[in-house]
Amino acid sequence: NREAWTFSIKVADSPHVTVNPLYIFGDVGLGKTHLMTAIGHYILDNNINSNIIYTTAQQYTEDYFNATNKNNKNSTALEDFNNFYRSADVLLVDDIQFLKDKVKTQEEFFKLFEYLHEKNKQIVITSDRPATELDIMDRLKSRFSWGIPVDIRKPNFELRKNIARKKLAFLISDPSVVSDEILEYISTNFDENVRELEGTLRHF
Repeated sequence: NREAWTFSIKVADSPHVTVNPLYIFGDVGLGKTHLMTAIGHYILDNNINSNIIYTTAQQYTEDYFNATNKNNKNSTALEDFNNFYRSADVLLVDDIQFLKDKVKTQEEFFKLFEYLHEKNKQIVITSDRPATELDIMDRLKSRFSWGIPVDIRKPNFELRKNIARKKLAFLISDPSVVSDEILEYISTNFDENVRELEGTLRHF
């Protein structure tokens, strides 16, 4: 996963300069959200005035629905919605695949993407699949391909074991009481994702 890490560092060091958008994809529980939010925190640590907006595709959809709901008595709801998201210096969007079948939301997100990109604002997106495999409008898939796609893959045995050892330090006061044999057993038998590995440690 060195490529994903490398490009995340580039984006965090120089937002919108080298890679825009950064598109991170991979299976569930491998750290996409963790990596994306780390970018946001790093940028904020180095520029406290940066406006970092994190959202999920589901939350964006809900916000758009509320802004356009006829029962909403707020006459400026849609304007407020647009002003909020367009104010981002860095927009972090999680699980973009959930825009599937939401045509109007996709159209609105396309407008947002175009606006922020033209203003040289950084966009980072995560998904469970490559942009070319998303079930959304073609012009959005095309925009997501403007930058760099990086995938996060399942950690190998040694990395899983190292992750397990580090997680233990947060779970128990004396990680040394857990033998290497136990860590090796867990790392061998729970190899799908980091979330599963951590869950096993918590219940061990």
